[in-house]
Amino acid sequence: GAPCGAAASLAPPAGRLPGGAAPPRPNAVSRMPPAEDRPLHELPITALAARLREGALSPLALTEHFLQRIAMLNGPLNAYKLVLRERALAEARAAESLLRAGCALGPLHGIPYATKDIYDVAGLPTTAGSRLLEGSVAARPAAAAAYSASNMSSQIETPRVTVRPPA
Repeated sequence: GAPCGAAASLAPPAGRLPGGAAPPRPNAVSRMPPAEDRPLHELPITALAARLREGALSPLALTEHFLQRIAMLNGPLNAYKLVLRERALAEARAAESLLRAGCALGPLHGIPYATKDIYDVAGLPTTAGSRLLEGSVAARPAAAAAYSASNMSSQIETPRVTVRPPA
């Protein structure tokens, strides 16, 4: 069998939040159209995860949706410095294969994500938004990273702390 059967049980039951709590009831101010009437990029991550587990949505389709949104909006927004389209699609295909085999590696399995330019990802540039670090390429990934909530632009003002596992 799949080596991840225990990990698949990490997801909360359908319609419940982690810890088993029921989601809050919407009020007149927070009411939104039903999920089936909203585009994927407006759905909460819990709804996307549920659709992936049910097979109603594939990781590849979800990733393609977000890549299309990035292509359409990144020019005017300049929100992404680096988009790894082929890598994202390859990882989505791998996640899809595992889900089809009944193997979910956790509640976010198949959900595409972006990392901030302050976290080391092996082989990719990490500049923390500073020209002082242009050309800086991470040799290995960060095990964990801490960042202060600051919108500073220079390396001197923007802390970048990387916590690495012992060698």
